[in-house]
Amino acid sequence: MKIIIGQGSCGIAAGANKVYTQFDTEIKNLGLDAELTLTGCIGMCYLEPIVDIIDEENVKTTYVRVTS
Repeated sequence: MKIIIGQGSCGIAAGANKVYTQFDTEIKNLGLDAELTLTGCIGMCYLEPIVDIIDEENVKTTYVRVTS
């Protein structure tokens, strides 16, 4: 599983740092086999923070306005 969190300036302003920290904590606490990565601007500032999750079958699910 791969988790991608947008951290362009708009994402950071919307709370993406807190979302990243919470995902990192939960992945470690639950012992998940997940790769947590960051990306720059996704281009949809009004939907930030945006999190993409790509599962083991390479299916991407996008979540918007994510809170920690």
